[in-house]
Amino acid sequence: MYKKIALVLMCLLALVSQSHAVCTTRTNPVNFTANLTNAHSDNAYLQLVAQTIAASSPQPIDSCIGSGPSTFTMSGVTDLTTSSTISKDGYTYYQIPSAKITPTAAAANLKVYLAFSVKDNQDSATEYLVDSASTTYTIYTGASDTRGIRLQNVRLLVTGLGNTAGTYTISSLKLGNFSAKGSASTTATTAIVLNSATFQITKSTCVINNGAAINVTLPTVPNSTFTTIGQTVGDTTFNVSVTGCGSSDANKTLVALLTDNNNASASNTNGLLKNTYSTNVSVQITDSAGTALPIAPKRIDSSSSFFSFGTIGSGGAVSKAFKARYYSNVAAVPATLVQAQATITLIYN
Repeated sequence: MYKKIALVLMCLLALVSQSHAVCTTRTNPVNFTANLTNAHSDNAYLQLVAQTIAASSPQPIDSCIGSGPSTFTMSGVTDLTTSSTISKDGYTYYQIPSAKITPTAAAANLKVYLAFSVKDNQDSATEYLVDSASTTYTIYTGASDTRGIRLQNVRLLVTGLGNTAGTYTISSLKLGNFSAKGSASTTATTAIVLNSATFQITKSTCVINNGAAINVTLPTVPNSTFTTIGQTVGDTTFNVSVTGCGSSDANKTLVALLTDNNNASASNTNGLLKNTYSTNVSVQITDSAGTALPIAPKRIDSSSSFFSFGTIGSGGAVSKAFKARYYSNVAAVPATLVQAQATITLIYN
């Protein structure tokens, strides 16, 4: 009889030990926030704001006994659009669905991309840049009763022209799953969510040419000057100046977009603007060295539409020299008037 009782006690002890070896989820979801205080411009192409998040979740999972891993993955569970990514400066940015950004009406015209890193809750832990949507990142391996996670770095890229100024909020954006297990095979899992994170868009105070149009008068040239297609004549230099930028704009770089006012859909890499009087000759826009600048519709599709304008100085100003000239579309150009018009849009990069 004594031996039977001892056997029952041993079985009970074994069951108790096994139940405490299973990691348990205590917080689900884990909500992180980030107040990205550096504002984006209303005209921006992949304008960056970086933020290190001090907050962490020290023990969303606990009761782990024995050695085992803690992991993070986006695969199949994230709200981010993993099919729309941008690689920049060693980071992979995933597009945030516009439905996750409020106010939604204003957010519909802009695109926002997010990059982030994760690490175990220990200060000395290794930081992992989440640069693959299909990878499972092991951020900890060992024996620890509690398992935690940090979002160490959150970076936003904002793109759009004429974005509405204001404060935008990213809510209920699931980044992925955090999981942990001990020596038992059972895994505890919780969702990692970016919630109530804010960023700002402000209307630029920069002014081009004090708000006035830039009129460039090309010289009168004999039509006999033109003898071949693609011949350029009458180089005329002009400057585009930018002033009035805020102190926070100092050292920011600007790119520019040239749009043909007489053909809004025009797209070419030869810097050619439509002449409203004749198709035999166009006006070409180049930089100060004579290199043709791209002409493109007024929208943000890719960086190939832009050219470098310059860096805003500490006094809130920057300028760039250009050239305008005739460009022959036929070998023998008949006498004609020439008139073209373009808009230059400056964009924070």
